[in-house]
Amino acid sequence: MGKLRFSERKGYKSVRKEIQREDLDEKTRILLWNVFLEKIWNGVINQYNVNYPTIRSFIIKLWDEFFEAPLDTIPNNQRDVYNIIKSYFFEPKWYETFDYIEFIAENFPNIYRANILFVEGCNEVLKRKLSVYRLVGDTITEISSEEEIVEIAEVLDDQNIYKSIRIHIKTALKMLSDKESPDYRNSTI
Repeated sequence: MGKLRFSERKGYKSVRKEIQREDLDEKTRILLWNVFLEKIWNGVINQYNVNYPTIRSFIIKLWDEFFEAPLDTIPNNQRDVYNIIKSYFFEPKWYETFDYIEFIAENFPNIYRANILFVEGCNEVLKRKLSVYRLVGDTITEISSEEEIVEIAEVLDDQNIYKSIRIHIKTALKMLSDKESPDYRNSTI
């Protein structure tokens, strides 16, 4: 969890002791935004511009499939795109922010940035802020132990394991993570 600050050691400020389950507090959300900002926005989008073909395709997919907004509402100005993305990250309910994080991990065109840097950064924040959720591949999953997440992630990353096995595990994770109607029977890993 890291070293306690002076004010926490002396009892002037409280130390987080509660696990975040049906919640995403403001500090955690800010830290997750900072991961997006450093690993995705500043790391790639800002370097190339929102009109760079690969980035433009991602922005179009974000507007069309995630925001479900008219494509003609996509601003051409980089700052306006940024402001819309940022407001969406902070305004929705906690679980919608997780939806957004999953979308980025699954759809961002730079695989290294999305699947490694972004996922690792998000998981570091979620662990530090006592969330029961982690990104496993591109799926937010409730975990019971750190060992569990490491094992599943290793299987998903292992290119020597048959593609069908990786697909099965990803599908099982999606079925287990569905709180509305989890499919435990068909989601065996």
